[in-house]
Amino acid sequence: MNVPAIKVWKMDYSFIIKNYLNPSLWEKVWTLFEFKDYVVTIQIFSINCVDCQICFLIKLKNRTDISLFCSKTDTIYYSLKNSTVDFLIKRINGTIYRLITAYEKYEVFERLDIYTEAVRQGEYERERLTKIASEFLDDEGVTNEEIRNVYIENYVCENEKNDEYIRNLREVYQHHLITDLYLTFLESINDTDKYQEVLDDLGEDEIENVMAEIKKYKKHIETDEYAEEMRDLLDEI
Repeated sequence: MNVPAIKVWKMDYSFIIKNYLNPSLWEKVWTLFEFKDYVVTIQIFSINCVDCQICFLIKLKNRTDISLFCSKTDTIYYSLKNSTVDFLIKRINGTIYRLITAYEKYEVFERLDIYTEAVRQGEYERERLTKIASEFLDDEGVTNEEIRNVYIENYVCENEKNDEYIRNLREVYQHHLITDLYLTFLESINDTDKYQEVLDDLGEDEIENVMAEIKKYKKHIETDEYAEEMRDLLDEI
């Protein structure tokens, strides 16, 4: 059985900080962590002379991902006046964890069929709400297109719920889609608390609960009862 290679590089941050003005370091990219097709790198992004700070760019990349958004990046700052190497390492590790989370939430999750279906449901919900508001304006004799557009947009924004369901789905799927990457990284930095947190999430049935909620709401917005409820929320002209 082929076991995925795990590579963790030990960085000499003291050397980089002492030599940050050396141009030979400005174009260097250091690899911090590598697992399967994922690689995390760090490089000097900028030097802030006014605030005496070094800005580092951290990137998480999936080398086999051919999409335009195959990587996530973030920057962190090291103060030459009062930061320490230990504090820098802590910030780097925290940033890497956030990048993994962002990649899971906004790249991996959005390729799931369940997300595509949720987006479609949101489009249908907007269509239903738009129709309800339009019919109300017709009944009220409102013909001014500018007034109609503003009224309908405000009404839809105030009453649509699908975005909330998608946000909930993103949250409950956290740690479920690239679990091995989370656990391998956290083990490499000896973060036992977050490691256990990931394991605890895997035993929860939140996903099933949110899915049941979405299905229930999907059926509801197709009913006459839903249309009547939404009409009651229309503001008078």
